[in-house]
Amino acid sequence: MVTLPNSKVSSSVIVNYALPDVKLKIKIPISAAYGSDIKRVKEILIEIGCEAAARSKYVLSDPAPSAYFLEFGASSLDFMLIIWARAFNLAWDVQDYVNTRVYERFAEEGIEIPFPQMDVHMRE
Repeated sequence: MVTLPNSKVSSSVIVNYALPDVKLKIKIPISAAYGSDIKRVKEILIEIGCEAAARSKYVLSDPAPSAYFLEFGASSLDFMLIIWARAFNLAWDVQDYVNTRVYERFAEEGIEIPFPQMDVHMRE
């Protein structure tokens, strides 16, 4: 049992993750190098989401996973994979599974995961 003063309840935003539904929408940001095939990256992300639902006890197949190309970043093409976990306390398990599979699949497909780089030109 948790006791909260009325003043705290009335002056704060309270989020109840467990009711009325325990499932959780998880947004996983993914970056790919410039020059990557955008359609193929999105296909791979959807495949990973569907695979996670089929093989993992953590991920729901309904609602279906979705992938979006969000922006042209400073060093990368930025995507977002949206998947649903069975329960709010599984977010880290889901993200670990998905990130591991993204790393493996991108390596298999020859898609580079970028990191910030800077070219320096020196004049004499």
